[in-house]
Order: sequence, then C-alpha cells, then structure tokens
Amino acid sequence: MAKSKKQKAHALKKELVRASLEGEREWKPETIKQDIATFSERYLKKAGKNNPRATHLTNIFRGLDGLIASQFGRTAPKTRLALQEYKDRYVFCSGVAIMVKTFGRRKKLLVSKPTIVATFPDNPHTNAHNFVQLPVKREIDSHIWLDLDDVSRRSDRMLDTILFGEMIAFAGKSTLYRGFVSNNVRSRAGKYGLSDVIMYGAFAATADGECYKASTFYRLSNKSTIGIMEFSEKEQRYVPIETDAYSLPEKFATSEELEEIFEKEGPATIFMNIFYLQMYTDIPEFRKKVDEYNKKYPEDRIFFND
Repeated sequence: MAKSKKQKAHALKKELVRASLEGEREWKPETIKQDIATFSERYLKKAGKNNPRATHLTNIFRGLDGLIASQFGRTAPKTRLALQEYKDRYVFCSGVAIMVKTFGRRKKLLVSKPTIVATFPDNPHTNAHNFVQLPVKREIDSHIWLDLDDVSRRSDRMLDTILFGEMIAFAGKSTLYRGFVSNNVRSRAGKYGLSDVIMYGAFAATADGECYKASTFYRLSNKSTIGIMEFSEKEQRYVPIETDAYSLPEKFATSEELEEIFEKEGPATIFMNIFYLQMYTDIPEFRKKVDEYNKKYPEDRIFFND
C-alpha cells in the first residue's frame, strides 16, 4: 500500500532526526559526560509530543531532575514567603509529581519545584475556574509535601492515575503549621504549606515545557513502572499505586541505597544508572553511539552494555 503524504512527511522527519543525532561530533573520554548530556537534550527537544517513547523518557528526565533538585525531599526548608503572602487564601500551583512516601501513619506526595501561577478570589470548591493569573510565577520552594488525606480531585479521567515526572496542576490553601526546622534540627517552628488540595490536571510535557495530556493507553501501560498514586472510587481518595519493588517511585520512596549514592557519588551517577540506561535501551541512535565509543575506547568504556 502506497504511503500517504502525511506518512511520507512523518517518515522524512524521523529520518532527519536520526541523521542529525548520528551526525554529532565524535565522543571522547575527556568530554564524554557532556557528550552524553548534549545527545539526550537534543533528542528530547527533537522528538516531539506525538512520540510515546519520547513522552516516557521526558517524564523520567523531569522526574529525576526534580528528585535531585529536592534531594529526595530533604532540602532544608525555606521561609516560603510566597505562601506567607497568601496566608489562609487559595492559590493555584504547578509542580512535578515525584513519589508517595509514608510518614508514620500518613502518606504524602512529594511535589518538586512547586510554583504559584494564580490566586483565587473565592473558594475553588464553589468557583473552580475563577482565578487570577499572576504576571510572573512565584517559586514556593525546591519541594513541598502534600498529605494524601487532604487531597481531592476534579472530575477528569486523566486524574485517575498520576505518573512519575508528570506536571501537575493543583489548588491549595496556604496554611501555617508547625514543622521541623531542618533535617538536622528536630525542634519545630512555624512553616507554610498547602492544605485542602484539589488536583486540577496531570500532564506530560515536552522538553520545551509544552504540556499535553498523555493517552490513556500510555498511562495504563506504564502504571506499574512509574505510577505514583491513583484515585480510589471505593475510598473516594488518592491512594499509592501498589507496584513491585523495581518501580521508580517505589525505589525512591524506600531505597536508602539510592540516597547514599546521591550523597556519595552525586546526581550524575543517578542519571547514568537510570535515565541514560533507559535511553540506551530505547533509542537505537544512542545505543549506536555508545557502542562505537566503547569499542574505540575500551579502557574508558561506559557501562550501558555491561
């Protein structure tokens, strides 16, 4: 069957992307870390939102970046002046969904790089779309924890399942509470957080930040490996997704070994072991470059095909 013009154009675009990636400069031991980083950045920017493989890799990249920025949710808390200014008011926020972790009897969602994008003159429970967008986004902190017992959602099938690395949009009430001063100082002091949280949306996003809704098929097929939480119709609340021990969110929430690797060997090692290994598995052009490098520089080989 002859290909349509649209199919031919799509095939040509894929070939141009492949040729562009393969035509990069030769990788060398003295620049290998930058060479790999440059390749991955170029791939994610070129791949586009209609490529499920790129969607998956971009989510993983964004999730790892957020996890590292928050140091597994352990960065020293800031004053959170942005929340303090809106005390007892509802704000509309965005951030990156990372993992659900258990604290005693409570389960909390780690959101990395949370920002305030709008404010609500009224209660969003009664007037959900009456918000005023800020001229400039306000950064809250490197991360924030949201108590699942205090999180509801709007009616949207895309909110049934939240995946690692997704951009989430949510409303919450700026609330003063007493929390630990830092990870090393166990005394408590006044801190600002978000309560009465309402989930508005969950999106994949391109490397350039363009948000879009990932397909239901993509969500369901990746639920067991990068799923974080799902809405339980029976309990009418969000609950952690029961996954095996090898899923990324489960590893990050429970593995002390990964935190030790981060502290001792740095974030680059986390990326090398997770994201770049995923790229080696999924991207033929990347695998070809790695194999060529390992063959040429056996004493400085990289580990992807061990």
